[in-house]
Order: sequence, then C-alpha cells, then structure tokens
Amino acid sequence: MFPSSKRNTQYVIRITYCVFLLSLLLLSACAPTATPTYFIPPTAPNAGPTEATSIAFSTSTPLTIDPSGGQALDATATLEEAPTFELPSPTPPCTNVVTFLEDVTIPDGTVIAAGEAFVKQWRVKNDGTCDWDDSYLLKLVSGDALGAPTETALYPARAGAEVVIEMNLTAPVDAGSYHTVWQAFAPDGTPFDQPIYVDFVVE
Repeated sequence: MFPSSKRNTQYVIRITYCVFLLSLLLLSACAPTATPTYFIPPTAPNAGPTEATSIAFSTSTPLTIDPSGGQALDATATLEEAPTFELPSPTPPCTNVVTFLEDVTIPDGTVIAAGEAFVKQWRVKNDGTCDWDDSYLLKLVSGDALGAPTETALYPARAGAEVVIEMNLTAPVDAGSYHTVWQAFAPDGTPFDQPIYVDFVVE
C-alpha cells in the first residue's frame, strides 16, 4: 500500500508543475506589449517645433553669388561696365637723314695746287627726326682721306637744323682729278643718306 501512495504523490507533483508552467506561458502571452521609447534629439532653448518644409527652386533665372555679401544675384541684371584703359602706343624709332644743301667752299671742279692745304665746307640739313650728338660719326667711304682722319664726329645738330660741316684737307702732290666721298653713320653703325663729297683738280 505504501508504494502505491508514493507513486500517486509523484504523479500529483508532476501535474502541478505542468499546470504552473502552463500558467506562466498564458500570462506571458496575455501581457501587454511594451511601447518602445523613441529618441528625440535636443533642441535649442525656446526653439519652436521642427517642421518639414519644402523649397521649390526655379531654373528660369540663373543666379550668381555676390562676393561682397554672399547674397544671390540675378545673373541677367545689367552690370556696370568696368573702365577701360588705353595703353599708349610705343614710340617709333627716330630716323636719320642728312640732306646736302650747297658747297660753301671748294665747289666741284675747283683747281688746287699740288700739296696745298684747304678747308672744305658743306652746308647740310638734319632732315631726320633724331638729334645728332658726338656719338654720330662722319666716315670716309671712298677716295683719299686727303690728310684727314678716316672718321670724325659729325657736327651736332637737332632735327630740322641746318649746319656747316667743315674739314681741313690737303691736296695730293700728284696732278689729276680727285673725288672723295664721306658718309654719316648713326651710333649703331647704320649709314644714312645722303653722302657728301669733295671734287677738285690738282695741277
């Protein structure tokens, strides 16, 4: 009799335990679902509620940014034209021209004694736009130097001025006709028109 009572007790305990587990399952199924808490970001003090706004952009008028204040400007607006500056034209180089006017002494064909010293003078005009200074030279380009240096400083003269060029010469000792040509040269070595010459006869 005792063993049977013990089995009945164990049976009752098992049944009780199963009922307890079933009760727990029923209670958890019927319990209300917890509402999740959503995170709300903090706002500045006194700030109003955040509202979603929609912004419509128009592409009919192009906009540009004003560099002075960052404000959008209408690109189609008429802007004040910037002042234009006209650069001065470069100054063209001056020109060198000497024009023969007359023989002041010893006209062409003058007869001179053999070995005689004489002074030859030419009246010329500076017909260029450059002023002659001591960097301009008069050089022998043809004939006998007749005792003069083969090159000498050209007589200084401003543009447009008339001057007399003078040279001290000596006639050769041999009889005959002589023709000696001199020409002016610019400081850079460029010759310019027109040459001057002395023409005489030694007897």
